[in-house]
Amino acid sequence: MRAIVTPIPGTTRDFIEESLNIHGISVRITDTAGIHSTDDLIEREGIRLVWEKLNTADAVILLLDGSKPLTDEDRDIINQFNNLNILPVINKSDLDHQLTTGEIESFFNKASPLWISAKFGDGISELKDRIYNLIVNNADEIDGKVMISNLRHKTALERTTNCINQAISSLNNGLSPEFAALDIREALDALGEITGETVTEDILDRIFSSFCIGK
Repeated sequence: MRAIVTPIPGTTRDFIEESLNIHGISVRITDTAGIHSTDDLIEREGIRLVWEKLNTADAVILLLDGSKPLTDEDRDIINQFNNLNILPVINKSDLDHQLTTGEIESFFNKASPLWISAKFGDGISELKDRIYNLIVNNADEIDGKVMISNLRHKTALERTTNCINQAISSLNNGLSPEFAALDIREALDALGEITGETVTEDILDRIFSSFCIGK
């Protein structure tokens, strides 16, 4: 058991994190405690940490209970999500709907809510698609970070960076340009491993090591 879960608000206070591969992109998912008003000091501190987490997230999934109407407190909290890269998700689509798509859309200019049923798995495939699109469409706004899901590509890029830094260091230290040229050549070869322009036996071994080939 990774967390204690009960129908009582405030039971779950810790973050639960898991890595998922969605259409080739490695995504780190963080499940936080619910947000609501409380007089409990410990719970209030937990909710403060939730807001800190949300403000640093590349994307936020706002999970709503579709079997219950929104309260005034719910509306006040939802209005605080306006500056976040948001995906509203309405759970319990298998029960009588007490929320409407239009009601949730009124809070967000661009985000249309997605109905799902966590119990029966309805809408989960589309949820993954929406998460993928949310991240890819906002890739330029994710603090200059580049998403790399392939370990071989990551290793090649690290080698490229090291070689370029070595070339710069050689030139700054007054070494012969030939030394820098060798480092740049190696950096280009490393990039070629990603683009397919450089193929060696070692690269082929690394590629096929990730496949299970049977007879």
